[in-house]
Amino acid sequence: MERVADLDWNQWRFWIGIGGCFRWNTQTTINDELKHWKDEQAKADALTSALPPAVAAAMLNIWVVAVEHGEKVFDARREEVETQFAKATARIENLESEKSHLAQRVEDLQAHIAQGQS
Repeated sequence: MERVADLDWNQWRFWIGIGGCFRWNTQTTINDELKHWKDEQAKADALTSALPPAVAAAMLNIWVVAVEHGEKVFDARREEVETQFAKATARIENLESEKSHLAQRVEDLQAHIAQGQS
């Protein structure tokens, strides 16, 4: 299984796009989602063919710029989240170590108290 951080943009789009289908885990839902996607594609194709070529080209260029910007924002956010995760993981490890040390200290003190009472 790949780590989430190792997925490329197309893999992310794939998993995000079908993620809802697997939540319900039914063939009908998957087919409904595929039908919806195909309908949306048909609408987009019809719109593109109805536009003058210069307008369609401009829209495509804007879309490419928007996707590239989205990828950059996504990458930056992913790095930020991964950094936060690494810090949180390190903090958890430190707290677990401290907890272990304190538990040992409690045991030592209880043993010392028990020796003093006998």
